[in-house]
Amino acid sequence: MYLSLNGFEWDPEEGKVFKITDKNVIPEFDNEESARDFFDTHNTVDVLSETEPEQLFTSPALKEKLRRQREQRQMITLRISVPHLEGIRRIARKKGVPYQTLIHIWIAEALEHEYKND
Repeated sequence: MYLSLNGFEWDPEEGKVFKITDKNVIPEFDNEESARDFFDTHNTVDVLSETEPEQLFTSPALKEKLRRQREQRQMITLRISVPHLEGIRRIARKKGVPYQTLIHIWIAEALEHEYKND
């Protein structure tokens, strides 16, 4: 197992510190376990410099659908008690989503539930 710090690695088996050079290249992995082992023993900051950003392409149909959905939204003002808002924000943080998104999800779920029971 290697310990990495600021572009250097400590190899306890050899008792040496060496500068990372060819180890900066991310190898091809045969399985998830070998990928996990690699990233557990390498400084990801060093290997990130070797990566290229991926270009994502979306179909024209998807772009149009997203544009229509954006246009169909309407901004509203909603007064809510401070304790309720604090509770919503706390739950949103725990779930890792913005609180406005959580409110939007809850409204959509409640509407779906009402439509089913109507």
